[in-house]
Amino acid sequence: MSISSAISNAVSGLTAASRGTEVVSANIANALTPGYARRELNLSTRSPQMGGGVHIYGVSRLINKGLLADNRLAKASLGASETTAAFHAAMEKTFGAGTERTSLVQALTDFETALTSAASRRTARRACRAWSMQPEHWLKRSTTFRRRSKRNAQRQTKPSART
Repeated sequence: MSISSAISNAVSGLTAASRGTEVVSANIANALTPGYARRELNLSTRSPQMGGGVHIYGVSRLINKGLLADNRLAKASLGASETTAAFHAAMEKTFGAGTERTSLVQALTDFETALTSAASRRTARRACRAWSMQPEHWLKRSTTFRRRSKRNAQRQTKPSART
């Protein structure tokens, strides 16, 4: 081994040690940072044709794939919940809460109450019975109505005997 190859080996070793120290200090500095994953220096030996020594071929991030998948699922679930909550808030703003006087639910309840009240009146019951009759009953009723209308009209046009 020549002096130049020995010096090349020493320089590559010192460079790898320096880079390793940087990675370790970054790991310590970011240990409590949310989302930070530990990093590791990837080293390999250089071939003797290249002068030997150490070759740095990268820094890899160490992650737990199970934890990463769980984190992604939790964030997706949170996003879905926020979207659903925003939708419900928009619907409540549009239609109102069920307890408010101006809400759609209250308006429908008031309408139903008015219909029930109208149906319970005596004239409404008669009208409902009339609507449920067969067509021949309608003809009989319309004929009776016409006769009565004519009689009433004749009575009003006849001069009274007293005057």
